[in-house]
Amino acid sequence: MTIPAGYLVYHPKRECQNFNNTVVHFDKPKHNQDPYIWNKQFLHSTCHITQMRTGVGQIIFWVSGDTFPHFTNLYCDLVFVVKDKFFWEDKDKIELNDKLVDSENAYKDHYYHVPIDHPYKRRRRYTLKADELTSFQPQSRKSGELVDLLPILIGQGYSLNHLHSSFKAGRGSKPIPLEDKSIVLEIYNTIEKQSNNKLFGKHLEQIRIQNPQLQSPL
Repeated sequence: MTIPAGYLVYHPKRECQNFNNTVVHFDKPKHNQDPYIWNKQFLHSTCHITQMRTGVGQIIFWVSGDTFPHFTNLYCDLVFVVKDKFFWEDKDKIELNDKLVDSENAYKDHYYHVPIDHPYKRRRRYTLKADELTSFQPQSRKSGELVDLLPILIGQGYSLNHLHSSFKAGRGSKPIPLEDKSIVLEIYNTIEKQSNNKLFGKHLEQIRIQNPQLQSPL
């Protein structure tokens, strides 16, 4: 089965906070934070992952809008370029000393909660790790405004009606596969050009270390 070149993944609007003049949009520190940004390599293990066909080199654009499903803006809070795909040895649990675990904070905020919040019966569980050099949170300004992906997508031939209908799945959302690699690269390059402020994992990891209140409760 062919692996799409990329995905658009819609999720609820993120928390937003200023950390010593660095504004960050992030998952609420409650249970499993996913995708997990407070790490040199961003992590993705649960959110919509069972609805996706994933692979190394793929680019995942995480977005949220002003109103779902009839949004008029589509803000991108994470560009996730898949560098690694690691299957868990045990789908039901993971320990702090597991070779997959990046740090104690990543374990507390992400890995520990994954099998608890999203139990599997038979499916193999895996974690995607992002390329730390090419993955980032795209902000149009230092003050923290996110890049609006909607004009970029429309410029690549995606209509607003198509996006509204394609994201909708029952009461929630579903990922939209992006099959054309050249279009995915155009989207990526345009976001990069419009991102006057990029937040990379190595910086966000330090913010997490300095702010223990961001830990998900065990």
